Amino acid sequence: MNQKKINNIDTEKQVLLMVSGFGWSGSGAVGDFLLNNSMTACAGNDEIIFMWVFIKLSEKVKKTGRLDITSGEYEQLFCAKVPKHISSKRKEYYEHTFSTYFSDASVTRDEYSKKAEKFLAELQDINQPGKSKEQLDTRISRLAGEFIVFLYKTFTRNDKFVFFDNLLHPQQLSVLAHADLSYFDSVQIYCVDRDPRDQFYDHSQRYINGLGLWHIMKKRHKFLNYISSLKLVQRIIDSSLVKYCAAVLFVRMHRRKRAAFIKSLDSLESNHDNLSIAQIHFEDFVLNRKQIRDGIKNAIEAILVEYALNQKWEEGKHFDASLSRTNIGLYLKDRHQRPYRYIARCLAEHTVTY
Repeated sequence: MNQKKINNIDTEKQVLLMVSGFGWSGSGAVGDFLLNNSMTACAGNDEIIFMWVFIKLSEKVKKTGRLDITSGEYEQLFCAKVPKHISSKRKEYYEHTFSTYFSDASVTRDEYSKKAEKFLAELQDINQPGKSKEQLDTRISRLAGEFIVFLYKTFTRNDKFVFFDNLLHPQQLSVLAHADLSYFDSVQIYCVDRDPRDQFYDHSQRYINGLGLWHIMKKRHKFLNYISSLKLVQRIIDSSLVKYCAAVLFVRMHRRKRAAFIKSLDSLESNHDNLSIAQIHFEDFVLNRKQIRDGIKNAIEAILVEYALNQKWEEGKHFDASLSRTNIGLYLKDRHQRPYRYIARCLAEHTVTY
């Protein structure tokens, strides 16, 4: 296929399309819907973690004034190398992940690693004495823009139009506020949200773990054998009170993420004429309220027509609305409804009416 008609580094028109979710928000369903088109593909065939690592590293630089990589794991992740000092199971996971990333990429893992190392070096030197917080944020944002262009060139393909799945989460988009995105003719971001009660139901164990119960029980019940401790902790974790406390933690984190996202919206759209952000509710998308899926379909078709690609939609190939409907209202299955009533009170503007 003529490379001039596909979104790789030689293309006359460059379109960066990202699907972005808050975590367990249903962004995977939107990505699957895009894959129903025969001429689309997901960059790296998965969620690419390199940008997340970049943000973690930049936050470390801002807080400590230096890029202090003690274990080397961040550096190895950033450069697509499998960390040395981890379990064999984790090594197997990283090896599989990186192999998946680069199976259709335009460069090899080694080539990517060599080029990515320069971004680490620039992050290392970014916090110069006398720089204000605003100057530091601006420099990190510009470097983030350069890194995204680098990832775009790395993972776009010669045979299909590529979109990025959760390259950035909505609450991380502020890192692009001062980025130079002029390389792209268009940057389109679909930010996917979901009823927070279902988010909590799907991921409640994470917030329960955040309460530190397992650590507390192990410390206070040393005299119990392992089995007894496990049963005791499990009974406590299954209680309504613990889930309510976890829901309080969830609401706090949800508000923090939403606030970071809302704060970034104005600066992003005012600083970048070529950038647009569409907010999508998972429930509306699945039920096709206001023909939201039709709108996305038309937008993708318009992009692909410009590349003169022979596209066709294969309903149900990756996204099946009837299956996704089963993920709506999951929280109603939980016998403890008190935490969900609390979430509905605190986050009423984000909940869905059935």
